Order: sequence, then structure tokens, then C-alpha cells
Amino acid sequence: MNPPHGFDISISGGIMNGARYSHTYTAMGNQTKVVIEGDFPPPPGIDESTYLKTIDEFFTKMFEEDNANLKKMK
Repeated sequence: MNPPHGFDISISGGIMNGARYSHTYTAMGNQTKVVIEGDFPPPPGIDESTYLKTIDEFFTKMFEEDNANLKKMK
């Protein structure tokens, strides 16, 4: 954790096993820019397009949950 600037994640287990990524937050007036960078090694037996869809769905759900919780805090 590096609040309020971001955090780093390493995943052990599951479909994203071995993934390592960083979230970086940059204040932009009343908004925050979020950048996610990392390495997402594909698991054996899953084609790249399916895996990219899985990663997109994961981050979309994470964003929706975080956004809903932040709205509750206001």
C-alpha cells in the first residue's frame, strides 16, 4: 500500500495466478485518474481473447464495487 497514491498487488491462485499489477491514483480536480499497469501471465489452456475478457470483467467489477462504496462514504 502507498496511500493515497496507489497500491501493488500479487495474486497467488485462481485464474489470475501469478499476476502482478499496480494501481496509481492521480488527482485531477474533482476527479481521480486511475492507471493500472502489470503483468498478467495467461493460464495454460485459455486463449488470449478469453483471458483478456476475464481481466476486463475483473477490473470492471472492482471499479463498480469501489465506486459504490465511495458514494456511501460521502
